[in-house]
Amino acid sequence: MRLIWLALLAAVLAPVAAVAAPSLRIAETSPALPASLANDEPLYLRVTYSADVDGLIEVRALRAGRDVTSKNGGMIPVKGGMGEGLAWVSFPPGEQIDAIRLTLKNDHGDAVHETVQPVSAVWTGAERSAASPREWVSRLRAERQSAYEDSAGGNMLVGWLFGLAVLGSMIGYVFLQIRLPRLWDGGWRIAAVLPLVGTVGFLIWSLIALADGSNLWPLLLLLYLPVAFVYLLVLATAKALVRGTA
Repeated sequence: MRLIWLALLAAVLAPVAAVAAPSLRIAETSPALPASLANDEPLYLRVTYSADVDGLIEVRALRAGRDVTSKNGGMIPVKGGMGEGLAWVSFPPGEQIDAIRLTLKNDHGDAVHETVQPVSAVWTGAERSAASPREWVSRLRAERQSAYEDSAGGNMLVGWLFGLAVLGSMIGYVFLQIRLPRLWDGGWRIAAVLPLVGTVGFLIWSLIALADGSNLWPLLLLLYLPVAFVYLLVLATAKALVRGTA
């Protein structure tokens, strides 16, 4: 019975252990190695990984152990777990590489795991082959584009919501700034007028920046108005509470 429980425990923990130990590998290339490529023709890499963090895989071409500056497809986005991604490098005629360094970096840019894999490729002045890249190149490229569009769509939605919130707070500020001093007197009126000092100051600063040709001339005013709106909103709430307890 104990052996059965140990076997079940091992089966459960095996996938966890596999992910806990990061690994990076170039599973395939297109064209196949050793590769002879035309001027600036991409050498596509199908990179498989297992990772316990979200992050990016940096791809560096090497020659004799040293980095070789290349055109490339950028970093490969990584989600914790097992997966694959597409990378590529290309060079002008006369360049050759003998290895690729893959570095897994977390969201903070810290290197988590690194591996160097032999790769034999040379770029010549010959014309580019008419042969199409392998199937996985198109598939991984489409998956990456789809993930980018989904992320961009989410960021766009957040941007619209943020913009609406800022616009609403600006309109709310103007309304409260005009309304509250007319309704109140004494210390409450003075408290309600205070944000107007900052508004006038930032407005003057913005106009001066505009005259100087600054592209960011309204920035401080746009950042200040939502804060002033929140202040007046809290002040109105406090006044209502005081009136309710009086």
